[in-house]
Amino acid sequence: METEERRIEAFLARGPLDGAGTDPGDAALLRELATLREGLDAGPEAPPELVARTVQRARAELAASHPAALAAALARMAVAVALPLAVAVLWNAAVWWWGPSLLASWLPEPFARGIPTVYVFGAAGWLALVCAALPSLAHHALVRRHREALS
Repeated sequence: METEERRIEAFLARGPLDGAGTDPGDAALLRELATLREGLDAGPEAPPELVARTVQRARAELAASHPAALAAALARMAVAVALPLAVAVLWNAAVWWWGPSLLASWLPEPFARGIPTVYVFGAAGWLALVCAALPSLAHHALVRRHREALS
């Protein structure tokens, strides 16, 4: 617990003026920001409610970025989409297999083969997009779950 609190304090103490990611030629802006920061540091301390809320959100973010927790959340989400994904793949296989023969009585051969092909490739693109979004969705769900648990 002590290590986590030190990580949170280091996370909160990290300021925008540490020089990381700034243009070296912009020294005037850095001086102006340093002046503003000194004025802010001299003021009263932050309200305890704000500090508590910030620490709570930092704990949730740090807990959600733990690889084991993220892997577990991703596994739960993958289990949830496994059955619908299998149904969608089977449906697309059926359209690919029987679609041309069903459309052949109304359409010429190139159209009867092309329409199911376009449909299946479009559906495969959407399925790939959904599967690619799973890690991001799992991370956001994990952060939300930790925030709710801490509040």
